[in-house]
Amino acid sequence: GQFSMADTRGGAACDDDLRAFPWRICLAGGWLDQPWVSQLHAGPVIVVNVRPHPAFKTRSGLATSTRALGIELWGTRAGGTPPRDVTPERLARLLFNVENPVGCAYVSGSQDALGLMLPGVNRLDYAGGFWPERIERVESEASVAWLERVLRLVPMPARPAGYDPLVRKNLSADGVRRLAA
Repeated sequence: GQFSMADTRGGAACDDDLRAFPWRICLAGGWLDQPWVSQLHAGPVIVVNVRPHPAFKTRSGLATSTRALGIELWGTRAGGTPPRDVTPERLARLLFNVENPVGCAYVSGSQDALGLMLPGVNRLDYAGGFWPERIERVESEASVAWLERVLRLVPMPARPAGYDPLVRKNLSADGVRRLAA
């Protein structure tokens, strides 16, 4: 297929792939992990943990800055993996906290860290906080196989240098409600 889901916690199946640290795809509800968005209307973010693919680019909405920090902390599958005696959610919290030290001006969303560290497809329910109130995981082989068959990714160019999505916010309660639907 066009992509495949990671099959082990914190890494992909190919041991000799130096980029084997997983990637995160946000299927729905992006930005609801920001309190200033989900305070207008609570809702889910759907993230998928996937294996690396040559078409994936940095700065194109795939949690690449969070992924780079994860690689810095734990290496790639060939060079090291996240500790296996730590739960995936705890690893995500650690990664989130490293990326967002106390006092930072912009807090990166937790869906990035969760999508990178939690295997399978995950529904993250946000209601005004940086961390989801509930996480629902789907890891069944049938669900994974179906998603790999039906989902097609469209290559996107990297964001331009200096791009800041927060410069112009165009938020309304109705718009966020539709995002959360």
